[in-house]
Amino acid sequence: MSLKLQEQKIVNFEELQIKQRKNILYLVFKYLLIVFFGISLTTILLMSPLTIFANKILKFNSLQFFLNYTDSSQKTLSFLIIYKIILLLFILFYSVFINYNNLLMYKQNIKVYIPLYITYFSLSIISIGLIFGYFTKESSEMLNLIYILVPLFLIRLYDLTLRYSIGKKQDPTLYKSLKPLLLTLISKGILFLISITIFVIWPLSSPGLFNDYTIKNTFYTTIREIFEVNNFKNFMIIISSFVFLGILLLGNFSYSIIYLMNKKVKPESFKHFIHMSLVTLSSSLIWFIRTIFYKTKTVDIINNPINQNYFYLFLILFIVLIFIGFIFIIKKIKNNLKASLISLIVLGVEQLLFWSVYFITILVNNSATVNMINLSIIILFSLISYVIFFTKYKSLNNISSLFFITNFVIMSVTLSIFGFNQLFLVPENYNLIFYTINSNLSITQIVTAVQLASIICYLVYLLIKMIIILSTITKLSENIKGV
Repeated sequence: MSLKLQEQKIVNFEELQIKQRKNILYLVFKYLLIVFFGISLTTILLMSPLTIFANKILKFNSLQFFLNYTDSSQKTLSFLIIYKIILLLFILFYSVFINYNNLLMYKQNIKVYIPLYITYFSLSIISIGLIFGYFTKESSEMLNLIYILVPLFLIRLYDLTLRYSIGKKQDPTLYKSLKPLLLTLISKGILFLISITIFVIWPLSSPGLFNDYTIKNTFYTTIREIFEVNNFKNFMIIISSFVFLGILLLGNFSYSIIYLMNKKVKPESFKHFIHMSLVTLSSSLIWFIRTIFYKTKTVDIINNPINQNYFYLFLILFIVLIFIGFIFIIKKIKNNLKASLISLIVLGVEQLLFWSVYFITILVNNSATVNMINLSIIILFSLISYVIFFTKYKSLNNISSLFFITNFVIMSVTLSIFGFNQLFLVPENYNLIFYTINSNLSITQIVTAVQLASIICYLVYLLIKMIIILSTITKLSENIKGV
């Protein structure tokens, strides 16, 4: 009996060692991706004139000519720059985030995943290399970048097939049917073929991508006429195309939908991505702080007096007071069943006050420097608030986690837009593209309003949840008294 017990202990010890080795490997891969992504994104943003706006191929290497349509060559170059950065950033983000997500999916089979991990990582490195090193004014050569989707598509097909074969053993109920896999593969295949076909046919239609006085591109002309000529045929083509695209996207995310329907999405999955979204926000903040120190031209395109009143910097004092109030209340909240929800409401109210005051400030103050200083302080104190919250409450429900991720992404976008606006106001880059939209609000004001709206929606959700909990407790108390 003692011999059997000893053998069982040895087996258990060996299993524990295997789990520990897997866990170490998982953590190494995870933090390697996080560090790589953080450094890559920060570097891309810090060198954005070269990396994002490819000033190397613009006239006089100046961003003044970005989205400058004075002639067809500038229009074509601007399109090629946008095409290049969208495609390569998609490859970078997609390969990193899929790789990052897969670490959780393959956590118990981490050794099996190593070849895929290396392949996805290699694609990320290739995309970085192309962002920093590939510049050409030739349309056909630039459009050939679309072929980078081929290895990504093939890797993804193998990845999904491998996941299905492993999933059948680990979760037979979720992976019992082959239909979701086939639907996903077919949807991805069609989207892939459409993307490749468009960027192969387009440059073949004529020497130029767009129409000018001497050359007409038949592909561009056809697409443009569909959207510009008002008739029933074009209307049906547009509606059918959007419906078809919607069906393909649903098919593309069929496994995600099944996970949600079967309530298989664990809080750990969202928490996993909170880390990555925090890295994205931190990278954006580092670059944004750098842009504050750019020497810019004064913007006055509608004859409004430029308000350089630094009185609005007193907003920082108000932010600090709100932050101190947040810390004081969070420390006072006792740990009980409702503590997490109350703390979330307090955090939400703090964010609401931050962004409400800031939104009012940018409506009445048009000094870009003052607004950017205030924004950097708000983001910084917001980050500290979130870190304080996470140290006290380790677990979150899926909706709260999703809100945090969304909030971090919106804040990153807000920082990026404000930063790009500042970059375009530098004398050698002077370009007013952020001031030329047909709206009563500027782009910077619009993204701030979106941030504010997302916080309000989340607070409404929290308050409804609190009311439901309180009403449930009240009913239970009444039932107990009745007994």
